[in-house]
Amino acid sequence: MRTFKVKDKEYKVDVEGNLLDYTSWTRDFAEAVANENKIMLSDVHWKIIDYVRRYYEVDKVMPPKKQIEREFKLSEKDMIELFPMKYKDGYLYLLSKLAGLPVPTGDI
Repeated sequence: MRTFKVKDKEYKVDVEGNLLDYTSWTRDFAEAVANENKIMLSDVHWKIIDYVRRYYEVDKVMPPKKQIEREFKLSEKDMIELFPMKYKDGYLYLLSKLAGLPVPTGDI
């Protein structure tokens, strides 16, 4: 475990920088993660982040990729452009990191 400092707040994160407690997430945290990944968050990014966070609040898992794509009428290619696949797990890995959610596992 390590800490990730944004402005005057410290967040507990794992070795890869994923937030350990999703309830401590803030938009400032997401902005800092986006800056680290050279992403400028747009309204579309925020709508998707808010959607996956609401979904997680209810179901305690990330929504499936196809469900997110259908919800926002975006293709997988569109999602990859919004959340570049710099990670082994594809765009959901970066999306979950920005949203402060646990790394998705299994067949999603």
